[in-house]
Amino acid sequence: MKFNFQSLDYFSGTKIPVIFLLDVSGSMGTIDKTGVSCINQLNSGFEVFLNNILEDEIASAALDLSVITFGGENPELFLDFEQWNGGTKSNFVASGGTPMGSALELAYQQIESRKLVYKDYGINYYQPWVILMTDGEPTDDIETAKSIFIDLQNKRKVTLFPVAIGNDANIEVLKELNPSINPLRVEGTDFKKFFTWLSRSVEQNELDIEKYNY
Repeated sequence: MKFNFQSLDYFSGTKIPVIFLLDVSGSMGTIDKTGVSCINQLNSGFEVFLNNILEDEIASAALDLSVITFGGENPELFLDFEQWNGGTKSNFVASGGTPMGSALELAYQQIESRKLVYKDYGINYYQPWVILMTDGEPTDDIETAKSIFIDLQNKRKVTLFPVAIGNDANIEVLKELNPSINPLRVEGTDFKKFFTWLSRSVEQNELDIEKYNY
């Protein structure tokens, strides 16, 4: 199901484009200390995010959502802009490697193409958010993607928010992608806490890491 661009509901207000880059590599199937796999924690947490958004009329109208998963050899456009129809179930499955660089490049393409849509239809939008969540380190080259996103962030054209899943995520790689913040680390029950905080951030159009622990 796609949004109808002729709908007054879609044109109302200013959009917040949010792209999730979610690691679904084989290691995400590992059972954590709570006895649940990271991929199941991710599924549950993401559903919390969607439910919270739907409970807020303003946030649900403003959110423009896309989801890119990266596992196996190539990233997948799991959910394109225009396709979210208000569903709250996610079915991410863990397998393969961690093609993070390719996923970041796909996210950049998504941002640029979406900006053209906004321009064509006269839709106002806030700075795009890219939420990157990973439990490991890239199995492909990220140098091109890193250069792209550093440049975008320096020009204040995007906010990239890195999140480490568990203790094995390469924090240094995540820091390189956004040197201005320390990546969050989530595991176990932190998933739902993180996604609740993130949904509130969408409601307020503010990604403030200082508010995460409150």
